Amino acid sequence: MLRSVGLTVVLAIVVQHVVRFWFFMDYHKAGTIIHHRPGPCRPLAGADGGSEDLTVLDNGLTFISSGYFPWTRGRILLFDFSDPLHEVKELPIVSSTLNQSDFNVHGLSVWQDNITGEVTLMVINHAGPGDVVEVFTFQEDSRSLLHIKTITCPKRTNMNDLVLTSNRTFYITKITTLRDYPMVELLLMLKYGEVLYYDGSDFRSVAGRLNLPNGINVSPDHRYMYVAEMESKLLKSYRIVDYGLHFVEDLRLDTLVDNIEVDPVSGDLWVGCHPSFHRLIQLNVAGLLLPSQILKVKTSGGKFTEAVEVYTDSGSELSASSVASIYKGKMIAGTIASQLIVCDVVYID
Repeated sequence: MLRSVGLTVVLAIVVQHVVRFWFFMDYHKAGTIIHHRPGPCRPLAGADGGSEDLTVLDNGLTFISSGYFPWTRGRILLFDFSDPLHEVKELPIVSSTLNQSDFNVHGLSVWQDNITGEVTLMVINHAGPGDVVEVFTFQEDSRSLLHIKTITCPKRTNMNDLVLTSNRTFYITKITTLRDYPMVELLLMLKYGEVLYYDGSDFRSVAGRLNLPNGINVSPDHRYMYVAEMESKLLKSYRIVDYGLHFVEDLRLDTLVDNIEVDPVSGDLWVGCHPSFHRLIQLNVAGLLLPSQILKVKTSGGKFTEAVEVYTDSGSELSASSVASIYKGKMIAGTIASQLIVCDVVYID
């Protein structure tokens, strides 16, 4: 009797997990994507190797990380919204210590000093046995990056995205714990992810038990932190208290949320998304077109008030969208390993 009850309980747990995993992988979704544009879009050349993350300054200068995979060349790109030629250019890196031949970049963030105007850029580098954060100063006169230092921390691996809170401090997401076996965490849907805070000298955990925490960004007033919990398909809001994170609320979305950019004026979130996870994990298949989706999420006092779909594509124009941002009525959107586009935002309803 007890044995049959035990087997029934185990079977029920397995069935429940399989059903959860089925919906998480989006096998239930129809294969057809309805194309949706906010207005006319055009491709930007020069981002071969991808445009996994980007951020836009108030003057329209846009910094882009390209080269996430080991077989691509890691680069930091620059796009200027005021450039009538709409050219994407690679920023030369000035360094005597950085191994630029082993440079695989991921999440990127920028901090601009309100008094001096100096721009500090940090990017996650997956090269080597453990992840590091590379620190640069943007030299506007020469349009180049001066490498300042490399931030390392033992056992800090599988980093995904970061957001600067000064020229020396930041929050960063650790998407998984098992570096060599990330698929184990994925298949078992384990909550091993966390958000870490770097205070200029050391890391400490400020939010844990997260399912694949991905993008992260801060509200314009620096009172709230937003985190994309990819596996749970959630946007999470936290209140920042003495550099710690206090949970506010979740917004469940029927899509895999990736990087988050914040409109500095309205506080709206622009989120790159992947509507089908089982197709996303086929990213390495040459020539495969992967669907893209971009959402705008409105906020008020750290709470989510509305989510609007701005853009969807089957992959022919934008394959595997990972990030989007807005500047003076124009949207720029990047991908994990392929295109980069700019669209006029004429309508978003």
